[in-house]
Amino acid sequence: MLFAGLALTVLAFILEPDRMKKMIRSPHTLLEILILSVFGAFAIQLPYISSIQYNGAGIATVLQSFGIVILIVATCIIERKLPEKMDVIATVLALAGVFLIATKGSFTLEMSVAGLAWGMVNACGQAFFSGYPKKLLAKWGSIPVMSITLLMGGIYSFPLAQPWRDYGIQWDALSIWATIAVVFLGTFVAFTLFLQGVKDVGGVRANLLGLSEPVSATIFSWWLLGSALGVADLIGFALMISMVVIVTLNDAREAQIAIKEEEEEESLPRHPSQE
Repeated sequence: MLFAGLALTVLAFILEPDRMKKMIRSPHTLLEILILSVFGAFAIQLPYISSIQYNGAGIATVLQSFGIVILIVATCIIERKLPEKMDVIATVLALAGVFLIATKGSFTLEMSVAGLAWGMVNACGQAFFSGYPKKLLAKWGSIPVMSITLLMGGIYSFPLAQPWRDYGIQWDALSIWATIAVVFLGTFVAFTLFLQGVKDVGGVRANLLGLSEPVSATIFSWWLLGSALGVADLIGFALMISMVVIVTLNDAREAQIAIKEEEEEESLPRHPSQE
Protein backbone atom coordinates (compact mmCIF):
# COMPACT_ATOMS: atom_id res chain seq x y z
CA MET A 1 0.00 0.00 0.00
CA LEU A 2 2.83 2.40 0.83
CA PHE A 3 4.63 2.14 -2.52
CA ALA A 4 1.37 2.21 -4.46
CA GLY A 5 0.23 5.22 -2.43
CA LEU A 6 3.49 7.10 -3.01
CA ALA A 7 3.41 6.43 -6.76
CA LEU A 8 -0.24 7.41 -7.07
CA THR A 9 0.26 10.55 -4.96
CA VAL A 10 3.09 11.69 -7.25
CA LEU A 11 0.87 11.03 -10.26
CA ALA A 12 -2.03 12.93 -8.66
CA PHE A 13 0.16 15.98 -8.00
CA ILE A 14 1.32 15.89 -11.64
CA LEU A 15 -2.19 15.56 -13.08
CA GLU A 16 -4.20 17.68 -10.62
CA PRO A 17 -1.85 19.80 -8.48
CA ASP A 18 -4.40 22.46 -7.50
CA ARG A 19 -7.02 19.93 -6.42
CA MET A 20 -4.46 17.95 -4.42
CA LYS A 21 -3.26 21.07 -2.58
CA LYS A 22 -6.82 22.04 -1.68
CA MET A 23 -7.65 18.50 -0.57
CA ILE A 24 -4.70 18.03 1.79
CA ARG A 25 -5.41 21.45 3.36
CA SER A 26 -8.91 20.32 4.37
CA PRO A 27 -8.86 18.58 7.80
CA HIS A 28 -12.44 17.35 7.34
CA THR A 29 -11.59 15.77 3.96
CA LEU A 30 -8.45 14.13 5.37
CA LEU A 31 -10.51 12.66 8.22
CA GLU A 32 -13.01 11.22 5.74
CA ILE A 33 -10.17 9.72 3.68
CA LEU A 34 -8.62 8.23 6.83
CA ILE A 35 -11.95 6.56 7.62
CA LEU A 36 -12.10 5.23 4.04
CA SER A 37 -8.53 3.97 4.34
CA VAL A 38 -9.02 2.14 7.65
CA PHE A 39 -12.51 0.69 7.16
CA GLY A 40 -12.30 0.35 3.37
CA ALA A 41 -8.92 -0.26 1.73
CA PHE A 42 -7.17 -1.76 4.77
CA ALA A 43 -10.27 -3.79 5.74
CA ILE A 44 -10.23 -5.32 2.26
CA GLN A 45 -6.59 -6.34 2.04
CA LEU A 46 -5.57 -7.70 5.47
CA PRO A 47 -8.79 -9.68 6.18
CA TYR A 48 -8.76 -11.17 2.66
CA ILE A 49 -5.19 -12.41 3.06
CA SER A 50 -6.01 -13.74 6.53
CA SER A 51 -9.13 -15.46 5.19
CA ILE A 52 -7.01 -17.15 2.50
CA GLN A 53 -4.55 -18.27 5.18
CA TYR A 54 -7.28 -20.03 7.19
CA ASN A 55 -9.64 -21.30 4.46
CA GLY A 56 -7.90 -21.04 1.09
CA ALA A 57 -8.45 -18.67 -1.83
CA GLY A 58 -11.70 -20.26 -3.03
CA ILE A 59 -13.70 -19.88 0.19
CA ALA A 60 -12.11 -16.46 0.85
CA THR A 61 -13.34 -15.26 -2.54
CA VAL A 62 -16.86 -16.58 -1.91
CA LEU A 63 -17.02 -14.83 1.48
CA GLN A 64 -15.70 -11.58 -0.01
CA SER A 65 -18.45 -11.62 -2.64
CA PHE A 66 -21.07 -11.24 0.10
CA GLY A 67 -19.98 -7.62 0.32
CA ILE A 68 -22.49 -6.84 -2.43
CA VAL A 69 -25.33 -8.27 -0.31
CA ILE A 70 -24.25 -6.17 2.69
CA LEU A 71 -24.04 -3.09 0.47
CA ILE A 72 -27.52 -3.61 -1.02
CA VAL A 73 -29.09 -4.16 2.42
CA ALA A 74 -27.33 -1.10 3.85
CA THR A 75 -28.37 1.03 0.88
CA CYS A 76 -32.00 -0.05 1.24
CA ILE A 77 -31.99 0.79 4.97
CA ILE A 78 -30.33 4.19 4.50
CA GLU A 79 -32.45 5.23 1.50
CA ARG A 80 -35.60 3.51 2.83
CA LYS A 81 -36.46 1.75 -0.39
CA LEU A 82 -36.49 -1.76 -1.82
CA PRO A 83 -33.66 -2.88 -4.11
CA GLU A 84 -34.19 -2.71 -7.86
CA LYS A 85 -35.37 -5.98 -9.39
CA MET A 86 -32.55 -6.11 -11.95
CA ASP A 87 -29.91 -5.54 -9.26
CA VAL A 88 -31.28 -8.47 -7.25
CA ILE A 89 -31.23 -10.77 -10.30
CA ALA A 90 -27.70 -9.66 -11.21
CA THR A 91 -26.54 -10.22 -7.62
CA VAL A 92 -27.92 -13.77 -7.51
CA LEU A 93 -26.23 -14.58 -10.84
CA ALA A 94 -22.94 -13.05 -9.68
CA LEU A 95 -22.90 -14.91 -6.33
CA ALA A 96 -23.70 -18.20 -8.03
CA GLY A 97 -20.98 -17.58 -10.61
CA VAL A 98 -18.36 -16.69 -7.99
CA PHE A 99 -19.27 -19.78 -5.97
CA LEU A 100 -18.91 -22.15 -8.93
CA ILE A 101 -15.63 -20.65 -10.12
CA ALA A 102 -14.02 -20.31 -6.68
CA THR A 103 -15.01 -23.75 -5.37
CA LYS A 104 -14.98 -25.65 -8.69
CA GLY A 105 -18.57 -26.67 -8.00
CA SER A 106 -17.86 -28.38 -4.68
CA PHE A 107 -20.79 -27.94 -2.30
CA THR A 108 -18.83 -29.33 0.64
CA LEU A 109 -17.15 -26.31 2.21
CA GLU A 110 -15.01 -26.70 5.30
CA MET A 111 -14.01 -23.47 6.99
CA SER A 112 -12.64 -22.46 10.36
CA VAL A 113 -14.39 -19.98 12.63
CA ALA A 114 -11.41 -17.61 12.34
CA GLY A 115 -11.49 -17.87 8.55
CA LEU A 116 -15.23 -17.17 8.50
CA ALA A 117 -14.74 -14.14 10.76
CA TRP A 118 -11.94 -12.72 8.60
CA GLY A 119 -14.02 -13.36 5.47
CA MET A 120 -17.02 -11.48 6.81
CA VAL A 121 -14.81 -8.57 7.95
CA ASN A 122 -13.46 -8.53 4.41
CA ALA A 123 -17.01 -8.49 2.98
CA CYS A 124 -17.97 -5.58 5.26
CA GLY A 125 -14.85 -3.71 4.18
CA GLN A 126 -15.74 -4.29 0.53
CA ALA A 127 -19.25 -2.94 1.11
CA PHE A 128 -17.94 0.11 2.99
CA PHE A 129 -15.32 0.84 0.33
CA SER A 130 -18.05 0.77 -2.33
CA GLY A 131 -20.67 2.84 -0.56
CA TYR A 132 -18.85 5.36 1.64
CA PRO A 133 -16.74 7.53 -0.75
CA LYS A 134 -19.57 8.76 -3.00
CA LYS A 135 -19.35 12.42 -1.93
CA LEU A 136 -15.56 12.35 -1.76
CA LEU A 137 -15.32 11.09 -5.33
CA ALA A 138 -17.85 13.61 -6.63
CA LYS A 139 -15.87 16.48 -5.10
CA TRP A 140 -12.24 15.44 -5.54
CA GLY A 141 -12.10 12.64 -8.13
CA SER A 142 -10.88 9.04 -7.92
CA ILE A 143 -7.11 9.52 -8.35
CA PRO A 144 -6.66 12.20 -5.63
CA VAL A 145 -8.86 10.32 -3.16
CA MET A 146 -7.25 6.94 -3.82
CA SER A 147 -3.71 8.34 -3.65
CA ILE A 148 -4.10 9.67 -0.10
CA THR A 149 -6.16 6.63 0.93
CA LEU A 150 -3.35 4.24 -0.03
CA LEU A 151 -0.63 6.53 1.31
CA MET A 152 -2.32 6.71 4.72
CA GLY A 153 -2.86 2.95 4.69
CA GLY A 154 0.78 2.35 3.87
CA ILE A 155 1.98 4.61 6.68
CA TYR A 156 -0.08 3.11 9.52
CA SER A 157 0.28 -0.48 8.29
CA PHE A 158 4.08 -0.19 7.93
CA PRO A 159 4.83 -1.01 11.59
CA LEU A 160 2.27 -3.84 11.48
CA ALA A 161 3.82 -5.45 8.40
CA GLN A 162 7.41 -4.96 9.66
CA PRO A 163 9.01 -5.34 6.22
CA TRP A 164 12.48 -5.08 7.78
CA ARG A 165 12.09 -8.55 9.34
CA ASP A 166 13.53 -11.62 7.70
CA TYR A 167 10.52 -13.64 6.50
CA GLY A 168 12.69 -16.21 4.74
CA ILE A 169 11.66 -15.04 1.26
CA GLN A 170 14.04 -16.03 -1.49
CA TRP A 171 14.15 -12.96 -3.71
CA ASP A 172 14.73 -13.81 -7.36
CA ALA A 173 13.60 -12.26 -10.65
CA LEU A 174 10.20 -13.99 -10.52
CA SER A 175 9.37 -12.95 -6.94
CA ILE A 176 10.48 -9.36 -7.62
CA TRP A 177 8.31 -9.11 -10.73
CA ALA A 178 5.39 -10.70 -8.84
CA THR A 179 5.74 -8.09 -6.07
CA ILE A 180 5.82 -5.28 -8.63
CA ALA A 181 2.70 -6.71 -10.28
CA VAL A 182 0.87 -6.83 -6.93
CA VAL A 183 1.84 -3.23 -6.14
CA PHE A 184 1.12 -1.79 -9.57
CA LEU A 185 -1.75 -3.90 -10.96
CA GLY A 186 -3.28 -5.34 -7.79
CA THR A 187 -3.26 -2.11 -5.78
CA PHE A 188 -2.35 1.00 -7.80
CA VAL A 189 -4.50 0.21 -10.86
CA ALA A 190 -7.21 -1.99 -9.33
CA PHE A 191 -8.23 0.30 -6.46
CA THR A 192 -8.15 3.46 -8.60
CA LEU A 193 -10.24 1.96 -11.40
CA PHE A 194 -12.70 0.51 -8.90
CA LEU A 195 -13.27 3.89 -7.26
CA GLN A 196 -13.72 5.45 -10.69
CA GLY A 197 -16.37 2.81 -11.34
CA VAL A 198 -18.07 3.69 -8.02
CA LYS A 199 -18.09 7.33 -9.12
CA ASP A 200 -19.46 6.56 -12.61
CA VAL A 201 -22.08 3.84 -12.01
CA GLY A 202 -22.56 3.73 -8.23
CA GLY A 203 -21.35 1.39 -5.51
CA VAL A 204 -23.77 -1.49 -6.12
CA ARG A 205 -23.11 -1.86 -9.84
CA ALA A 206 -19.39 -1.26 -9.51
CA ASN A 207 -19.34 -4.04 -6.92
CA LEU A 208 -21.34 -6.31 -9.19
CA LEU A 209 -18.98 -5.79 -12.10
CA GLY A 210 -16.03 -6.21 -9.74
CA LEU A 211 -17.29 -9.70 -8.90
CA SER A 212 -16.17 -10.79 -12.38
CA GLU A 213 -12.60 -10.81 -10.98
CA PRO A 214 -12.59 -14.62 -10.51
CA VAL A 215 -13.34 -14.98 -14.23
CA SER A 216 -10.19 -13.11 -15.25
CA ALA A 217 -8.16 -14.87 -12.53
CA THR A 218 -9.26 -18.30 -13.80
CA ILE A 219 -8.59 -17.39 -17.44
CA PHE A 220 -5.10 -16.08 -16.62
CA SER A 221 -4.42 -19.20 -14.54
CA TRP A 222 -5.43 -21.38 -17.50
CA TRP A 223 -3.42 -19.30 -19.97
CA LEU A 224 -0.23 -18.74 -17.96
CA LEU A 225 -0.11 -21.76 -15.64
CA GLY A 226 -1.96 -24.36 -17.67
CA SER A 227 -4.69 -24.90 -15.06
CA ALA A 228 -7.61 -27.01 -16.22
CA LEU A 229 -11.04 -25.52 -16.86
CA GLY A 230 -13.95 -27.62 -15.63
CA VAL A 231 -17.68 -27.62 -16.24
CA ALA A 232 -18.26 -25.59 -13.08
CA ASP A 233 -15.88 -22.89 -14.38
CA LEU A 234 -17.72 -22.67 -17.70
CA ILE A 235 -21.14 -22.47 -16.02
CA GLY A 236 -19.74 -19.81 -13.68
CA PHE A 237 -18.44 -17.86 -16.69
CA ALA A 238 -21.88 -17.99 -18.30
CA LEU A 239 -23.55 -16.71 -15.12
CA MET A 240 -21.04 -13.87 -14.75
CA ILE A 241 -21.42 -12.84 -18.41
CA SER A 242 -25.21 -12.86 -17.94
CA MET A 243 -24.79 -10.58 -14.92
CA VAL A 244 -22.64 -8.14 -16.89
CA VAL A 245 -25.15 -8.09 -19.75
CA ILE A 246 -28.05 -7.40 -17.33
CA VAL A 247 -26.18 -4.56 -15.61
CA THR A 248 -25.15 -3.04 -18.95
CA LEU A 249 -28.62 -3.24 -20.50
CA ASN A 250 -30.21 -1.85 -17.34
CA ASP A 251 -27.80 1.11 -17.33
CA ALA A 252 -28.54 1.74 -21.02
CA ARG A 253 -32.28 1.62 -20.33
CA GLU A 254 -31.98 4.08 -17.47
CA ALA A 255 -29.88 6.39 -19.64
CA GLN A 256 -32.53 6.35 -22.37
CA ILE A 257 -35.26 7.11 -19.83
CA ALA A 258 -33.23 10.03 -18.47
CA ILE A 259 -32.68 11.42 -21.99
CA LYS A 260 -36.36 11.05 -22.83
CA GLU A 261 -37.43 12.84 -19.64
CA GLU A 262 -34.98 15.64 -20.37
CA GLU A 263 -36.30 16.03 -23.93
CA GLU A 264 -39.90 16.10 -22.67
CA GLU A 265 -38.99 18.73 -20.10
CA GLU A 266 -37.34 20.89 -22.76
CA SER A 267 -40.39 20.59 -25.05
CA LEU A 268 -42.78 21.96 -22.41
CA PRO A 269 -43.89 25.58 -23.03
CA ARG A 270 -42.10 28.01 -20.76
CA HIS A 271 -43.79 30.71 -18.72
CA PRO A 272 -42.65 34.20 -19.73
CA SER A 273 -41.12 34.71 -16.27
CA GLN A 274 -38.84 31.70 -16.89
CA GLU A 275 -37.39 33.14 -20.09
